[in-house]
Amino acid sequence: MSTTYVSLDLETTGLDPRSDNIIEIGAVKFEGDAPIETFHTLVKPLRPVPYRVQILTGISAEDVEDAPPAAVVLGDLVSFLGEHPIIGHNVPFDIAFLSAQGLDVANRTYDTFELATVLLPALSDYSLSGVADELGISYSTRHRALPDAEIAKDVFLALLGKAHALDPSIIAEIDRLTRGLDWSPAHLFRGIAEERMGDIPHGRDEPSTAGVEAEREGRLAPRRQKKAVDSESLS
Repeated sequence: MSTTYVSLDLETTGLDPRSDNIIEIGAVKFEGDAPIETFHTLVKPLRPVPYRVQILTGISAEDVEDAPPAAVVLGDLVSFLGEHPIIGHNVPFDIAFLSAQGLDVANRTYDTFELATVLLPALSDYSLSGVADELGISYSTRHRALPDAEIAKDVFLALLGKAHALDPSIIAEIDRLTRGLDWSPAHLFRGIAEERMGDIPHGRDEPSTAGVEAEREGRLAPRRQKKAVDSESLS
């Protein structure tokens, strides 16, 4: 069954949710690769927009002067998010800013930064643009909430495709290693494991055949029983 997700991005006056403010919110609701609906608004901050942020985002002080304050727009955002899983690049950053505004987001979240570190382990640049470039996703407008949310959606879908393409044994091992951990991608890999290999009970403790298979292929593998070392052979 397809899941509806919401990709979310915020632009802010700085990096500290305790002292900085939201200046733009963008979100894309989608199912599969089909966008369903978008949400976008500028937000009037309680502090001036620093010049460096104006240069980075292209959002001027005049742009947000007549925008609604966060207290007005967050109710609409809550309705838009519903109970759908939230996607974002470094999504804890966005959730922290919403929390600072009194919005307690209980939705499951998937961080594309975190997923990229697992599925693209050799990448040197894990920024949204770096991951998008690696995946061949065109990314022209940067550091604006709605375009960033749209790119995060595309990155998530591409990473999800890579996860589905993993060898079943790798998926099973990720599932085994992450059981019981407070790691949101664990739920994602669990779902893939169930799709690819059927339901895998949490309590299973089957002996691994990795050592046997490695030995068959001529590779070193751990043995279950200890064997005394011949000291003379080491001299």
